Amino acid sequence: MINLFSRPASKQALVFVHLPKTAGTTFSDILVRYYAKPAVFTLRGQQLEQDIARFKQLSSRKRRGIQLLMGHSADRLSSLLPQPACITFMRDAVAHTCSSFQYISQTEHNRYHGEVKQLQGITQFLQWQVEAGFDNQQCRYLAGIDVRTDPDNKKIDMQTNGQFYYQQAIDKLNSFAHVFLTEHFDEALLILQQALAWPSPPYYKKLNQSQSQPQHSISCDTEQAIRHTQQWDEKLYQHAKTLFMASKKQYPGDLANELLTFRLHNEALS
Repeated sequence: MINLFSRPASKQALVFVHLPKTAGTTFSDILVRYYAKPAVFTLRGQQLEQDIARFKQLSSRKRRGIQLLMGHSADRLSSLLPQPACITFMRDAVAHTCSSFQYISQTEHNRYHGEVKQLQGITQFLQWQVEAGFDNQQCRYLAGIDVRTDPDNKKIDMQTNGQFYYQQAIDKLNSFAHVFLTEHFDEALLILQQALAWPSPPYYKKLNQSQSQPQHSISCDTEQAIRHTQQWDEKLYQHAKTLFMASKKQYPGDLANELLTFRLHNEALS
């Protein structure tokens, strides 16, 4: 991984690779506070390919002025930026699956709402994910085989051929400057505030939340079924944990005490 703490923040182009249902909407809302509007380029989920084409059409001078590129598949454009530093969040496979199910089934404007709202629980949702090419979604995104960017990716069977794409996702994570965990969101913010010299604390309110089923209410059989079906996301998350611990070790301050102070202030302000 690139050590952001050893690089001048003003010389970097930050690339936030937003994986769905990993607190990316909240994080994006925080990021834009620290950059001038002309220096930000956002890839919108519903217009992803159009936005990618629009970015590629920018002049080299305008691209050099981009300090923050963020959105789904933002890493596809990182090579077009000077000194890009990619970051992302990953989430535990069980929590990610439950959140995805609840969000899609509750959100009428989601393109898959009509299909998912008919499903009777997580077990059927897992089967739908496999058939629709949405199983191991975090791994698929990082390996560049997301079904929303290319419908033919639906044909890729992650249950039998996942090892190849898992290794591609591992290689991608290893190239990133930081890999964070949704379950340690506040720590990620403090690490980035220090690394990028943000002038004010990144206090926030959570956005785009679904009323997710608490993990502790899921039966052991259901949890086991999720971890089996999402085996490559599960393995990738374990690797992400190792990378996150490396970021924590690089932190130059007292992260535990600073985290406690940050949470007290954030709760008081939210």
